[in-house]
Amino acid sequence: ADNDAHLTVVRNLFYDVDHAILLKNGSDAVFENNTVVDAVVAAISFDEPLAGGVVPGDFISIKGNVFHGSGPLFAYQFSSEEGEDDPRIEADHNLLPEEFLELGSGNISGDPMFVDQSASNFSISPNSPVTSKGINGSDMGHNVNSGALIGGEPPSLTRKKEATINVHVPGISGIEGDALFNSEYRWRVDDKEWSDPVPVFDPIQLSDLSDGTHYVEVLGKDSAGNWQREPTRSRSWTVDASLSRILISEVLAENGNAFNHEGTFPDYIELWNDSESPRFVAGMVISDNEDISDGWKIPTGTVISPGGLLVIYANDPDGTSGFHTGFGLDRDGDSIYLFESAENGGKLVDHVRFGAQLRGRSISRTGPDNRFALTLPTPLAKNSDPLPLRDQKDLVINEWLASNGVVYDNDFIEIYNSGDYPVSIGGMTITDDPNNIPDLFRVIDLSFIDAKGYVKFIADSDPDQGPSHLNFGLSKLYDQIGLFDDKGNVIDRVSHVNAQDDVSIGRSEEGGILLSSFSLPTPGYSNDTDLAEEVQIIQDLRVTEIMYNPLSGPAGEYIKIQNIGEVTLRLNDVRFEEGVRFAFPDALLEPGQSAYVVNNIETFTSERGDELTVLGEFEGRLDNGGERLRLEIDSISAGILDFEYEDEWYPETDGGGASLVVIDESVSPSEWGWKANWQASVLAPSGGYDGWVESSFEDKFIDQRGKNDDPDKDGIINLLEYVFVLDPTKADTEFAMPQLSRESDGLLLTYTVAKFIDGIEIKVQVSDDLKEWTDAGESVSVDIIAEDETIRTYEAKLGNAIGDGALKRFMRLSVE
Repeated sequence: ADNDAHLTVVRNLFYDVDHAILLKNGSDAVFENNTVVDAVVAAISFDEPLAGGVVPGDFISIKGNVFHGSGPLFAYQFSSEEGEDDPRIEADHNLLPEEFLELGSGNISGDPMFVDQSASNFSISPNSPVTSKGINGSDMGHNVNSGALIGGEPPSLTRKKEATINVHVPGISGIEGDALFNSEYRWRVDDKEWSDPVPVFDPIQLSDLSDGTHYVEVLGKDSAGNWQREPTRSRSWTVDASLSRILISEVLAENGNAFNHEGTFPDYIELWNDSESPRFVAGMVISDNEDISDGWKIPTGTVISPGGLLVIYANDPDGTSGFHTGFGLDRDGDSIYLFESAENGGKLVDHVRFGAQLRGRSISRTGPDNRFALTLPTPLAKNSDPLPLRDQKDLVINEWLASNGVVYDNDFIEIYNSGDYPVSIGGMTITDDPNNIPDLFRVIDLSFIDAKGYVKFIADSDPDQGPSHLNFGLSKLYDQIGLFDDKGNVIDRVSHVNAQDDVSIGRSEEGGILLSSFSLPTPGYSNDTDLAEEVQIIQDLRVTEIMYNPLSGPAGEYIKIQNIGEVTLRLNDVRFEEGVRFAFPDALLEPGQSAYVVNNIETFTSERGDELTVLGEFEGRLDNGGERLRLEIDSISAGILDFEYEDEWYPETDGGGASLVVIDESVSPSEWGWKANWQASVLAPSGGYDGWVESSFEDKFIDQRGKNDDPDKDGIINLLEYVFVLDPTKADTEFAMPQLSRESDGLLLTYTVAKFIDGIEIKVQVSDDLKEWTDAGESVSVDIIAEDETIRTYEAKLGNAIGDGALKRFMRLSVE
């Protein structure tokens, strides 16, 4: 534009140009609803300093535009010649570089989220940050319809009989010689008579609207003086003068550290009184299911002021102020139901059902329709605008498990978002029959996946368990998995054959093409996450004893765990998830060390002494009839052990005073549920050998009770059964006897004996030829490595076992 020209530039796309507009020599312009991408010199230039006799432009109004890419926004916006005025710039409701946000109101910065810039598709995605952020709530950029832009309509449902409607059209107002905007429009309401022309800056004022649905139509005049041929119609709204309601306004199901309540970070539910009168909400019920009797009742005397908000914390009472429901919200998906009080009929007032939620972000009612959208948390304040979301094309099936075992108790499918923005996955479909039933499972609305984030779906054919549970399972032998967007287009598909137990298949790199197998699946984590510590725990931490029905009653219950490996284990991420519940403290378990998780510490120590390591008290109790126990790593929900014990295995463990004891802790975790790998503990001898015989044999083997007899034919005479706390009536395995092993610097003999065996002497002996045996004496170091109130385990170590010219060296125990 040159020589005092008045330029109107509306609804244009400028891509890879020197500049979109050159405004010089006192000219001015209206620049509205344009998209400028990768301008080389600048999007808007005001001068040509190398050309003689050129002065800057005078003024530009910039509204509703998108400026994006590598080039600068302005060039020569500051005059370089003495006596020249800087151009005047007004900029409102644009997407532009951050340093220019303060040029006006409503400006934003960031990624406009074009549909596909690489393919020169500069349309904006439906959830772009420029959506509804332009003039009068229209979109920013060039993809807007011609004609009037109408804004300011009331909410879709309102009690108010008045409304103020704003009108604007990109280019409706040309600039006359005095640089003032001068134009006009005509309007009508509900298909009635058209008004006379109205100045463009005057809003439409409506009053005394009747109950029912209303709308406005507008004809605008552009900068050339031409009237619209077809009117622009506003969004409709409904007036209901009696409208008065309590709504769920906002839900935060994964706080993270986003909202601090007196040093805690609870989830919360926010209620909104959408009325012009105070509302007494005492007795209303909030529940996470459709049964009003399972819910939490709002206390007596609770009132929400007109238009006011009430925040209720979704957690157990924790000493902080406010109301607490006593139940939490599941970030993988949950439901919230609000019921009227029982006195008022107990009917359902409002509810919301949601899927996977994002850390530190809430869902809240926004926009004219008060629909739920992903937002930032704003407890007790106006709900924030919806957060920008990308489309679903950047999602992939990242990892899946088709044959669960111990580590994972269900198959799963993991979705990964390789993009830089969150994505709404509501309406997408997942299937194991992509060719015939692509919409087998539909992801519920209000489900999201974070930027570079993961969502796990459990393939257990049990959708009643929650939104993250699929209505199909995966076949171990062969299966396909398909992921489709909310319009039915395929996003990704994979297949497998002959899946291994507890071994997942996934992408070698997140979002990559190559697939790998993972011996420790990583749902919810990067496939290259370092899980060395977790693997060590899964390999080495074992349950080795269960006292499920003690003589002292439930208070005497306990579970013994042991580190069977050679590396110290940190237990802070371990928990019992099934049977009983217990989150382990930040404790270390040394190689070979055992510890106990108990029902009641006081009872346990009174019965077994205070020398044993007790990690804490579990929640619940062990079932006397047998039940499932699951020990797992909390952060990745990976099972260490998952098995069932039975009370029928050994009757003496079912109230007879004995516990279940593992026979061989080195077997596969899958064998922990086998009777053959458990035995009943033998009560420690009391009253000497004769007392032990009486309690151990009862009415069995009456003629085989001598010290040298072997009634169970296991090769271990009764005297040794007595000393080593074995069962003389049942054959013992070789692992029950003392174990000899070769160490790098000697021999190591490990054995367990009863503490109180008066009159019996146990000696460690050595030999070079198995013929002549001598007491080891000081050549052997003997250490106690474990004990309780009745038994003690020793390690006898013979250093430099082969020496002094000997070619062989042997160790044994002598019992006399």
